[in-house]
Amino acid sequence: MAAERTRRRQRALRLVRTPTRRAEAMHAARVNVLLLLVPAAVLTMLGLVMVLSAGSVSATQGYDGNPFWYFQRQSIYALVGVVALLIAVRMPHTVWQKLAVPLLVALLPLMFIALHPSAGSSLYGASRWIDLGPVTLQPSEFMKFAVVAFAATVLTKKWKRLDDPGHLLVPLAPVVVGVALIVILQRDLGTTVIICGSVFVLLFAAGVRLRYLAVTGAGALAATAFLIFGEAYRRTRFVDAFLNPWNDPDGAGFQLIQGMIAFGSGGWIGLQTIINLGAVTGLLPITGVPLPLLSFGGTALVVMLASIGVLASIARASAQAASTTNAGRRGARRVATVPRATAARVAPSTRPRRKAADGRARR
Repeated sequence: MAAERTRRRQRALRLVRTPTRRAEAMHAARVNVLLLLVPAAVLTMLGLVMVLSAGSVSATQGYDGNPFWYFQRQSIYALVGVVALLIAVRMPHTVWQKLAVPLLVALLPLMFIALHPSAGSSLYGASRWIDLGPVTLQPSEFMKFAVVAFAATVLTKKWKRLDDPGHLLVPLAPVVVGVALIVILQRDLGTTVIICGSVFVLLFAAGVRLRYLAVTGAGALAATAFLIFGEAYRRTRFVDAFLNPWNDPDGAGFQLIQGMIAFGSGGWIGLQTIINLGAVTGLLPITGVPLPLLSFGGTALVVMLASIGVLASIARASAQAASTTNAGRRGARRVATVPRATAARVAPSTRPRRKAADGRARR
């Protein structure tokens, strides 16, 4: 009877407490996902409006009088990106740990194809696109995601050995440096800075020692300075467009000056952020980095939406893991306390027998 009452009590506890904790975890997961998806949707729609507003005049002049050409093209990419986001949300985030290396290997030939004059497309001196008829592909945008996935996978597997510089350098450093060199050959310093900077942020978040980060950061700054002043067009862009934009207001300094005018007029919403915003406001040299979800660029939009889907998948998995861990801890506590409760209920029935035995012993 005592054991039966104990089982009923445990069953009642499971019916009352467990669903409440699990419901709280699932609610937290939904909130985390919404915090990612809602701003992404708002920014994507805002970006479409901005593309229509900024590109309607030039589209009318260059595409058979169709003012909606840029808007239609960006809308198609947005739909593809939404599909990629929904797929990424449903996929377990651990899949990307298995796909990180194959994705890097698959993208390397595309990176070299973009460099070839017969297959790649060059614009303003940069060779980073592949023409596929009506579609233009930019492999470096996919490479950003692949490098971040690879770095996160390596840091996860070597979590307990991050104090050893050898485990940080191999295989992370050769892959990051190799990809950066290929992107530099495409004459795309902005994407190179983003890839290397993303890995640096991951190292910091993983808890790598600050002295290792300081040495890495100093080396990266020295390499960036060498790349800027080692090429004539980058040096001209840095000196004329960044340091002295008013010396050539209609040429090299035009973009920075217009950005300052827009910023001073209160039009900062439509400007670039982080590297892009820094370039437009004169805090950083001018680069060709698009503003995520807002600037015109199909590959960048698709990759960014898919990346947000991966983050949403991680948020869902983290909430579910927390719920499972709490349930396991509650189960362990119940297993530890049930024997004491059972013993407390069974003990009174054994006491009369002990007395009787003691009485027979005395007699």
